[in-house]
Amino acid sequence: MNASMIVLLIKKLGRPYESLISEGVIPNTPLREFYEGRGWLDMEPEDGVELGFAADSRCLETLYITLARIVEGQTVYRDQLPLPLALSMTQADVKASFGMPSELKGPTSLPLNRKTGGWDAY
Repeated sequence: MNASMIVLLIKKLGRPYESLISEGVIPNTPLREFYEGRGWLDMEPEDGVELGFAADSRCLETLYITLARIVEGQTVYRDQLPLPLALSMTQADVKASFGMPSELKGPTSLPLNRKTGGWDAY
């Protein structure tokens, strides 16, 4: 996957799973319910890229790109991002380019005075 494919996926948000397959945008891979009862079906077309579909409509609702490994075994995205994004951006850089996120969650506290995770959604 490259920057132009990420842009295409962003443009295809809201489109049905079956349409994305027939248009050749995503592979014909079964959707999985990672967390029962969540109302979301997911697929990982490439390492570090996760697509989330609403369970009822099967429409593409979210695109997650993991840039940093937080837990052992987690896959990360290693290819190019579309401009103005870059793999070396900080959270402050993203907010300067796109403003405040529509949703955010700060790091989770772990034992031994450690923190992990957190995300911003636009």
